[in-house]
Amino acid sequence: MTIQETYLYLRRKKYINIIIIFCLLGLVAITVFVDFLFAQHHQTSFYISESLLFSTFWFLFLPLLNIQTKLTLRTDKMFTVPVIAALVVIIHLLVYPVLVWLLSKLLFQYTFPYRQTFSFALTEHLIKTVIVYGLAVPIIILYKNRLVLKRITTEKVYDVISDIRTIIVSDTGNKKTVVETADIIYFSASSPYTTIHHKNKKYLSAETLKSLMLQLESNHFIRIHKSHIVNIKQVTTYQSRLNGDYDATLSDGTILRVSRNYAASFKILFALTHPVTIK
Repeated sequence: MTIQETYLYLRRKKYINIIIIFCLLGLVAITVFVDFLFAQHHQTSFYISESLLFSTFWFLFLPLLNIQTKLTLRTDKMFTVPVIAALVVIIHLLVYPVLVWLLSKLLFQYTFPYRQTFSFALTEHLIKTVIVYGLAVPIIILYKNRLVLKRITTEKVYDVISDIRTIIVSDTGNKKTVVETADIIYFSASSPYTTIHHKNKKYLSAETLKSLMLQLESNHFIRIHKSHIVNIKQVTTYQSRLNGDYDATLSDGTILRVSRNYAASFKILFALTHPVTIK
């Protein structure tokens, strides 16, 4: 994965975690509602605080599913995948009573004993726990296979285009001109075309910035904004705007904004391209 793809993956992972949190909140709400109906039906007391306390069972899925995913993605041996799932189930059932005991000790007048809560977990939640972590196994494996396939495909693509040093652009009339990519300063989106800012002149291309990024060397060109790709070797300085964005100055004096969404990968590639030299 390139630097930009890595940061895009991390952002997607954050959104997935947000979705999981909302799902868990929904399950907590359902659990509390079921406890209320059960109390009404059996004419027993209902305490929402206790119901919420025991609903912490659901929130343990967030960290433990992440752990299961990371361990499964790292292993190359298929027989360890169900072992990981089984271990996570055991950890969940062992940690849950500890969490209930600790929270009740800190927040309640009555402390729920570990053994009592553990027995409750085995009775009420064992099957649910096995089902959730069991269903996670094929989903994680499918995701892992997609990552492997994507990496292999990307490697094959880059094997073909990694030696590209020139591109063909449209010049005056129907004339096609070959230009050195090293002499391109930056690309800017100007719908429906992309403007190629060369050292000597400007050219127009029907390619999108996204398709151009697939053809350009990832260690030379980087996207800094939804409307700009720059040749990192043509960047002379950059300065913070104090709001997460940056201003990058190019070799021809052009100043372009580096969006905060691309700032981290831009700074890394800039540092790698222009390392500090001590004489």
